[in-house]
Amino acid sequence: MPGGQAVVLVRFDQVPRKFEAGWNRWYDTEHIPAMLRVPGFVTARRLKMTPPLSPETGTQPSSPLYLTLYDLADKNAVESDRFLRDRNSPWTSWVRSWYTRRLRIKAHRISRICAPSHHATAPRAA
Repeated sequence: MPGGQAVVLVRFDQVPRKFEAGWNRWYDTEHIPAMLRVPGFVTARRLKMTPPLSPETGTQPSSPLYLTLYDLADKNAVESDRFLRDRNSPWTSWVRSWYTRRLRIKAHRISRICAPSHHATAPRAA
């Protein structure tokens, strides 16, 4: 890995409910495959948030619904010509026409702490 640091690109996205099915199709069939073809992108993991209900209001907070984590072997991959070219398409333009809430963070790992191995094999309480 250039520079010896683990780099993670984190994306938070809010998607209007009426576009959610199209968003997921786009992300899984076009966007992630395009990003993983960019030199320096190693893995992609998508998560859908399960926000807890607010104890005060009984409603869900307004946090973004989707989270994507990309592991990068090169911190400059997101500035490369290939990245800038491959992240654009007619389908992507359609997505960008309606979604407005996005947060993108590039960060390097400062530590990694794993649970002791006995946690993985500990029996569950009944």
